[in-house]
Formats: sequence, structure tokens, C-alpha cells
Amino acid sequence: MRLHSDQRLILIAALCSVIVVAAGLFALWGALGVQIASGVLTLAAIVACAGFPWAQNRKVGAGIVVLIAAVLPLFGAFYAVGLTIFRSLGSAVAGGLLIGAGTLLMNVTAWYAFKLRTTHSPPAH
Repeated sequence: MRLHSDQRLILIAALCSVIVVAAGLFALWGALGVQIASGVLTLAAIVACAGFPWAQNRKVGAGIVVLIAAVLPLFGAFYAVGLTIFRSLGSAVAGGLLIGAGTLLMNVTAWYAFKLRTTHSPPAH
């Protein structure tokens, strides 16, 4: 089954939102959870950087590899920010922020999918 570029974009955004929520759940586990969440967020960034170009043009190929390599250093940044939030505000806030961000992304994705469906639907006869 071939998906239209809009459908692929929605699929990638939904996948990223689920990954971000999962990172939030890991962050609730404490310091080790924040480290795991950082890795999971890096995975979400990889999915986004590789998935969004793929959604627009399935033949991007080699360019995606460069984007993935560029995203890997984000692990350190995600970990530093997550650890700072964890140490100053606790694991509930660190996890809650990620769960909230993932939920927001899910809602924006659902809104975008609904908007596409209503604007591209064939007229009723």
C-alpha cells in the first residue's frame, strides 16, 4: 500500500509523539530514567529528521544518513537539560513535561490529519 505524502507526514508525526511520551514515562524513573529518556528523545529526533524528508520525497536516501549523523550529538543536550530539570524540579516535572510535549504533538498531528481530510475529501454527490 502506497501512502500519500500527507499520510506519511502524519504517520511520522504520530510516531514521534508516541516516542516523546515514552521518554516522559522513562523520565519518571529518576536519574537513570532521565538518561534513558535522553536516548529515547534522540531516537525521536532521528525519526523526525529522517521521516519528514521521507514523507515529502521517498527517494531522499543518502541525505537522510547525513541528517541522522547530525542529530546524534543531541543526546548530550537532551541529557543535560533533562538532568537539570530532574535535579531542580524532580522526576514528576521532568516526565510530565515530556508527556505534555508528546501529547501536544499528538493533538497537533490529529488536528492536521483532520484538516487534511476535510480539505481533500471529494465533494458529496
